[in-house]
Amino acid sequence: MSAEDELSLMNKYNKYLIGLSEDSDTYNSYLEYVNLVSEIQSKVKADFNIESQSEVNAELVPSLRDIANLTKILIKTASLSDQEAL
Repeated sequence: MSAEDELSLMNKYNKYLIGLSEDSDTYNSYLEYVNLVSEIQSKVKADFNIESQSEVNAELVPSLRDIANLTKILIKTASLSDQEAL
């Protein structure tokens, strides 16, 4: 993947995250790419005997997409008057 392709994928992913695009294939493509990069980094660290820092369990950390989706759900389902919101 060229630098231009990588930048294009990141831009498409960011558009998807903020709701400007609804192409879920972009999310899947970006996730595959990030996983590949992570795998390559792990292999390089192993080849050079570099200890990796303690990793956080990714399942417990919400992604920006999770937070954005939760926000969308709250906006669509919650109904507060201006006075109640204060």
